[in-house]
Amino acid sequence: MSMERNAEVTDYYKGHKFKWILACKQVQSSRDSFYNPRDMNSTLRSEVRSYELSFHRKNKDLVLKCYLPYIINEAKLQKLETRTLKIHTVDHEMMHGLSEVWTPVNLDHLATFETLAMDLEQKDKILKDLDRFVKRKNYYRKVGKAWKRGYLLYGPPGRGKSSLIAAMDNYLNFDIYDLELTEDEWHIHMAYCTPCGFRLLASNYLGITEHQLFEEIENLIRITVVTPAEVAEQLMKVDEIDIALEGLIYFLHMKKKEYEVSKIEEEENE
Repeated sequence: MSMERNAEVTDYYKGHKFKWILACKQVQSSRDSFYNPRDMNSTLRSEVRSYELSFHRKNKDLVLKCYLPYIINEAKLQKLETRTLKIHTVDHEMMHGLSEVWTPVNLDHLATFETLAMDLEQKDKILKDLDRFVKRKNYYRKVGKAWKRGYLLYGPPGRGKSSLIAAMDNYLNFDIYDLELTEDEWHIHMAYCTPCGFRLLASNYLGITEHQLFEEIENLIRITVVTPAEVAEQLMKVDEIDIALEGLIYFLHMKKKEYEVSKIEEEENE
């Protein structure tokens, strides 16, 4: 659906009337200004378009708090339903220019979780993890953690790694970005998790500063080699605080056993 210049559309929301107008204003173009051919709002355009919304003044709070967020959400949903998935690759010739570095092409891969030949239990586990990840976008923002989820796929060619990526892409309706990993230029040593670090993670991810299981967890952390990322991952697995902490305790016991076994093997090999 699109609107003609200066056309009007009447909408109703919760019994209230709203009028939209596509306003068009002619402006003098300037060829002396910076021009980016990929920018639809570039200075070479001689017409500026905007939508004007008219409503009764008593509905101001309704518009700002409910109606506009509703319109924006509906627009996002419709855009997702009609968008074409793409795979983006780096154009190295554009790395130091003004043009876009990423070059997109349409992604036409029919793989889905329904057609993916893999263990049903593993497939269900991945789907639940993806659903949980998508629903917790605001939670990631709240705790100051980047909204991302990593999966390490390994195995010989032909095992379905590319098909799994495509199936995840089609399920989430996300674009794919193809990265070429290069040698790190800066190496930063990050320490293992400490009791103090654990308390900070518990505060960020669970919203608590004290718990009866803290002492046991801190004692295990003092004698276990575990990273802050591993602890955070355990705390994020479930929403129930007690279950999350009990799961972390079990995880730390397993890490402790693995560390003890590796030390024994090292001593035997010396």
